[in-house]
Amino acid sequence: MAREERKKEDLFIKPQRRAKNFFITSSAKMNDDKGVSKTTISSSVFTKMSQSFADGDYLLDDGIREINGSVLYMLQEMQGDIDDLYNEASASAFQSSFFPFARIDSGSFGDISASGMITMLTASIGGGIFTSASLAAGGSGGSTDFTSVDSVLAPDADDSRDLGYSNRQWRNLYIDGTANIDKLSADSFTKPIAPVVLTATSLKSSMVGVTGINTLVLNSSNALSIQGLVPAHSGQEITIMNIGSGAVTITRSTKNQARTIYGSSNITINQHQAYKFVCNPSQVWYQIS
Repeated sequence: MAREERKKEDLFIKPQRRAKNFFITSSAKMNDDKGVSKTTISSSVFTKMSQSFADGDYLLDDGIREINGSVLYMLQEMQGDIDDLYNEASASAFQSSFFPFARIDSGSFGDISASGMITMLTASIGGGIFTSASLAAGGSGGSTDFTSVDSVLAPDADDSRDLGYSNRQWRNLYIDGTANIDKLSADSFTKPIAPVVLTATSLKSSMVGVTGINTLVLNSSNALSIQGLVPAHSGQEITIMNIGSGAVTITRSTKNQARTIYGSSNITINQHQAYKFVCNPSQVWYQIS
């Protein structure tokens, strides 16, 4: 919970200093031979005083020590207070130089506490609209509501980030385009994966591309020739069906060349006949039925 906002009078900053300087130093030549007046000490005298302090003479002289003992004591106590002020000023300087890198172009804040917690009423980040109800502090138990995203949502590195956790899974995934997944693991399928069927009345080439299909249906009154199949991956299975009046000739070869159909003799697929083939890791096809 945020603490009560500090007021100006809580900062203990006085509008001006009550005490004046003990003295000022001057580099100008002074008329007094001693080099001092009620308000000014010459630079040369001040240098001697500084050297005396560095040498510790004021502690060794019994007369000086006894007369000024109480003053020396209080000055030493003041040293601790000066150290505290120095540490506080250093921390403030660090914060003022570090936090400008955290940039927020615009936002509406309900409260900013001294502990660093920010309660945000609304915010817009990268096209996502956030409200106080949709933002929760911390990584665990929080919920974020992206009502709209107008750009690509991408991780900072390839193949290194996950969407959800094994014990905190997303429920439904809606994709209207193509889901490109390297490996699919599913508990069950509500509907069987339907094979993709392509029906053609002609072939652009005798080297037929069958990537993305499971069944090739040929319906032509003219004879068609297939000398090879271009697979999507090893292990792919393809069924070639002829429903046209023109015969389909499958040219086979024993040379084990990629994309060819292995065999010593050709295959003729007549009307209302179907043959099934499978592709090995070398992209050579074999008839299996």
